[in-house]
Amino acid sequence: MPKVGRVIAGAVGLTALLVLFGWYAGISVLTEFFPGYGSIKPTAAAAVVLISLSTLLMHGTSTRRTRLMFAFGGAAALAGALTLVEYIFGPSLGIDTLMPGIDLRGDTARMAPTTAASLLVLGGAVLSRAGRRPGLTLGCALISLGLSLMALLGYLYNVSSLYTIGGATSMALPTALSLTVLSGAVLLQYPSHGLLGVARESGSGGQLLRLVLPTVLFGPALLGFLLLAAQQSGWFDTRFAIASLVLMMTLLGCIVGWLASRRLRVLDHLHTEATAALFHANRVLEETVTARTRELSATAASLQSLIQLAPVGILQFDAEGRATATNERWVALSSVTDERTRAVDCWTSLLGPDDVERVHAAWGDYLTSTAPFEDTVRFRLPNGQENWVQITAAPIVLNDAFVGHLGSVTDVTALRAAEARVKHLAFHDPLTDLPNRLRLLESLNAEMRQARKSGTRIGVLFLDLDGFKAVNDTLGHQAGDAVLIEVAARIRRGTRTTDTISRIGGDEFVVVFPDIRATQDLVTRADALQELITRPISLGAMTVTVGVSIGMAWGAGEEDPEKLLHRADQDMYLAKARGRAASEILGDDARRTITSAV
Repeated sequence: MPKVGRVIAGAVGLTALLVLFGWYAGISVLTEFFPGYGSIKPTAAAAVVLISLSTLLMHGTSTRRTRLMFAFGGAAALAGALTLVEYIFGPSLGIDTLMPGIDLRGDTARMAPTTAASLLVLGGAVLSRAGRRPGLTLGCALISLGLSLMALLGYLYNVSSLYTIGGATSMALPTALSLTVLSGAVLLQYPSHGLLGVARESGSGGQLLRLVLPTVLFGPALLGFLLLAAQQSGWFDTRFAIASLVLMMTLLGCIVGWLASRRLRVLDHLHTEATAALFHANRVLEETVTARTRELSATAASLQSLIQLAPVGILQFDAEGRATATNERWVALSSVTDERTRAVDCWTSLLGPDDVERVHAAWGDYLTSTAPFEDTVRFRLPNGQENWVQITAAPIVLNDAFVGHLGSVTDVTALRAAEARVKHLAFHDPLTDLPNRLRLLESLNAEMRQARKSGTRIGVLFLDLDGFKAVNDTLGHQAGDAVLIEVAARIRRGTRTTDTISRIGGDEFVVVFPDIRATQDLVTRADALQELITRPISLGAMTVTVGVSIGMAWGAGEEDPEKLLHRADQDMYLAKARGRAASEILGDDARRTITSAV
């Protein structure tokens, strides 16, 4: 609609420019489109051009467009206002001489009063548009439309009083047409306001107005023109014409009323059907909502029961990661009440100091992603106890909408202890709790690497108990186990915390001494251990004594751990060959001699 209005306004503006050209060029055909019905005055044509330009500028909102609209519309309104002042007060203000160099051929240059009034209100409509006041714009445009239509009806019915006021200059028919079209073009710039806005609506008001409006606008005018033409042809007199007009208007009103009532009856029927359908839909919706609410309540109750009976702690978080609800298992596992959990905002308050920084970072990353969260951490309970727990969490999505997070907390303290126990047993002797052969080789390898770096030596003692088999055979394996446990304890007391003690099988033990500076240091340590081990061992009411044969080897870290251990083992057997309860550290030649003798 606005675009159509601007096209029409542009056409009127071009026509007015042609009129101005006709005045300057002396071409009467361009100044008087309808011979005998007057011509557009030069000043009026210029004002029409200004109004047309203002209408073309109405589609934009820039400051420059607004200023131009204000200038053009204000100039047209000023021309109309000053012309009316000239008519009212008499003296000429020079408005009719604004367009110099035009031969009027004896005609006056002053525009008609109705033309001036129309230009004044139409310029006011443009100014209101520039000031963004649509109501005032539409009002002014309607007044201008009424004035120009009044002149058109005067020409249609040959009633000069409608386009001439007090014998003054008459509004020319081309001027009336131009102002009528321009007024309509301004109205079209507001397609959502006034009658045009109602007519564009799809509702009952728009449908009814679209039916009635054409009849009201054109019906009376057409009937009046036809009756007037028939009367002038002598078909009937004035009284019959008036009676016929009243009859036709009555019939026209009845027809319009009948059509409108039919439309309203259809609309009422549609409204009744729509109301019934809406009532039925509301009832079905209410029943569905009630049933669905009942189902959801039952599901929520079942889910709540499952959560409370779950063997793991359950926590529900909001979208920001704050705890909003927990179950009883969480309270039992954490010793923290549900209210306290929500008060501290997060389960991370229970983390041990070693886990706080790492878990906070991981939890923050989870809250900004969609990947599930899983971690194993230590909880420090309010009573000081520490438990290992496994935390898992995942987002909650209902009807494609993210609503929060659901987390579970499982106590894995016993599992971690069992795993640690299995790992410990894999590298330790279950009877004496000393490292076994695997652990011994790992420690020996590490000590040899350190010796290579520091340039020190490593000493290895290989201990084998003498007389242990007799204890087992005479007193039983329980007594033998007690002896082994006591021997292990005595070796611990006779060594440093930096030394490695290992039971590698049966009654064989190995001790690794780092930082050995001389052979005599290793011999001294072996003698001290031998003295400790050979002391009497109390087994309840009995006392037993076992001896020990010790083989010794030492190295600077260049050898393989297995080779160093094997060398100490050979030296132990050489010591046994020399005599039980002895210790030996021999050179390679002596070792070969004794080994061959044995």
